[in-house]
Formats: sequence, C-alpha cells, structure tokens
Amino acid sequence: MVELYDFEVLQHMLPFGKHFTNYCSILPHAITTTDKHIFYAVGMRDLTIEVPNGESSTPVTLKDMLHAPDMGVIIVSINCIIKARHWVLFSENTCTIKTKKNKVIGTIPASAMGLYKVE
Repeated sequence: MVELYDFEVLQHMLPFGKHFTNYCSILPHAITTTDKHIFYAVGMRDLTIEVPNGESSTPVTLKDMLHAPDMGVIIVSINCIIKARHWVLFSENTCTIKTKKNKVIGTIPASAMGLYKVE
C-alpha cells in the first residue's frame, strides 16, 4: 500500500477499514480531490503505521483517520502531524519528522515527481 504525505489535506485517510483500531461508523462524508474526484468517508478512528526512518521504521499512531474505501492510497496529513506537536522539515528530496524533543521519527523520500511517499 502506498502512503502519501500531503500538506494540503486536513485529515489522515485510509481505504481499508480492517486496519483501524477503535473503529466508529460515520454518516458518509464527501471528500473532493484537487482534480474534482469525490470519495466518501464512512468511518473513522486511529491507525498505527510504520514510518520509515533510515534503515528502520518508527511506529506512529495516526488519530481520527477517515476511512474512505474507494481511495487507492493512504494519505498522511502533514497538518495533523504538526498539530500533534511534531516538527516537519522539507528538503529537496526528503521530508523529516521530529518529536518536540528533536528526535527524528521518520524520513520520507521524495519521488521523481516531487511527492513524499512510501511504497
């Protein structure tokens, strides 16, 4: 599964409901993409992902993630990471996530198209 780290989205999103903890169904909520495609979120709660960190990875729990079954990728909201009081630093080819105590918990490479993603 591909994870895209995106600054423009306001919430984390995931296509698979079975990966959630504390799952809660919600009334269908429309999500419109930049190319005007519409997906519907039908649930939400928390998900733990493995964020790449050099040769290893760091488990990170994403809170209040939306479940949108028709999406093809996991969307990780940089805005939500910042609101959780982490630091996010972008360089030419890397997105680095640090705790408020300055400990690196993730390094996400940029693709040739400039997307920060993990496959």
